[in-house]
Amino acid sequence: PMIWKKDDYLGDKGGYLRYYKSPQVPQDKYFNMIDILKFSISDNSSDKIGMGAEGLQNYYPTKNFYLPGMAAGELVRNGLVRATDTAGITNEMKFTFTKDLAYKPNLAMLNIIAGVAQEGWKRPIYFGDVISGDNFEGMADYVKLEGIVYRLVPYKSKAQSAMQDIGSVDVDKSKELFMNKYIWGNAHRNDVFFDSKSKLAFLSYRLSAGRIADALAAAGRNQEAVALLDHVIKNISEESYYYDATTYYLAVAYYHAGAADKGRQLAMKIAQNAEDDCNYIMSLNDEKRGELQPDINQDISIINALRHTATSAGDSVGGAQLSAKYDALTKSQQGASL
Repeated sequence: PMIWKKDDYLGDKGGYLRYYKSPQVPQDKYFNMIDILKFSISDNSSDKIGMGAEGLQNYYPTKNFYLPGMAAGELVRNGLVRATDTAGITNEMKFTFTKDLAYKPNLAMLNIIAGVAQEGWKRPIYFGDVISGDNFEGMADYVKLEGIVYRLVPYKSKAQSAMQDIGSVDVDKSKELFMNKYIWGNAHRNDVFFDSKSKLAFLSYRLSAGRIADALAAAGRNQEAVALLDHVIKNISEESYYYDATTYYLAVAYYHAGAADKGRQLAMKIAQNAEDDCNYIMSLNDEKRGELQPDINQDISIINALRHTATSAGDSVGGAQLSAKYDALTKSQQGASL
């Protein structure tokens, strides 16, 4: 379902729309996105603005939208939320669109979402990109992590996530997917080569697993969190994809789940790889080293974050080891800059 009809976007139609801050539209209020999308294709000249040589053009007069939602009971009946979780949500959907210039892909997404909302959220909408919230068009508060994808839902969680602050997590469904549904494409083996494109797929699994395990730990389900982390560590081997920044969230989740030994073991591998990366870059000539300085900064930042996590979790041994690496790298950087 969509709000626009085929003739509204066929060919060059609906290729883009500009935001124009209309003095007639209060900028502190929210407007039904369905109505705004209909307004943006109006044929009435009074609903358009002059764009110089381009003549009269359609536009959108606000970036503050709301969409039809559901009462808590409806959300439960439609399987969008558990009855036990209704006290922890806000069952309205208000958000601010992120763009001053919306192109056809953005407008298509808004049309589909508004169309689904108009029909009562019967059709699920999923986003596949868990690495960045940029693709949510301002609706990041209204997505729920299910495994490695985000589902758009007409409510948001009142609780703030401590990790990867995008939406909420369906811990039970996500745990089931990770533990019993996903297959791993031989990533558990040590003799299979994965190229850079293939490794990109691993990012979603590692990042999502860290957040899901962290949510389990926050709910007091430490044993389940550790089992999920162990499962991912086993099925995406170090040889398939070495332990870089993407593994940081797994180490943090181990610590939050009370598995300090496993957290320290993984944190030290991440830190060693980061240290090796820094030492390699430092061995290059000045020009190459300058080009890769952001990589050094990231490596040092990861070690710094890991040492704080270890210390906060009461792991004095891991904290001391990580601090030693951090201090040595920081000192070498200071020496190199003199």
